[in-house]
Amino acid sequence: MAEIVEDLLRRAALQDLALANKAGCVVAGFTKVEKALAGERRMVLLHASNAAPDGRRKLERMVRDETLERVGCFTSDEVSAALGRHNVMHAGISRDGAGQKFLWSAQRFMRYAQAYLEPAPAADAPEQDQA
Repeated sequence: MAEIVEDLLRRAALQDLALANKAGCVVAGFTKVEKALAGERRMVLLHASNAAPDGRRKLERMVRDETLERVGCFTSDEVSAALGRHNVMHAGISRDGAGQKFLWSAQRFMRYAQAYLEPAPAADAPEQDQA
């Protein structure tokens, strides 16, 4: 049941990303995101979970606002499909209207997914005594 709910929340967030894109709230691609971060609009920074660390680091250095929200839980394939483009690794989403709705949906998904992560077994944990 938990996997079904997680999948539904993931799909809802990606649908909200597609709607934000149609509303003109999304810029995609490293150069466009770089320019958007230099502007005055409040943005959400989206990195694909499989984006190169170097690209992430370069964009993160440009962030002036420490409260900038970041989303990194979707793969490039998922983001690309939602935006109708190929190989999207980075996107900037404005924090108004549909962009804010996407942020809310993405945060809801991330909170749920984090709550249901299975703990890794401890390698050095002593075994229970059998009585």
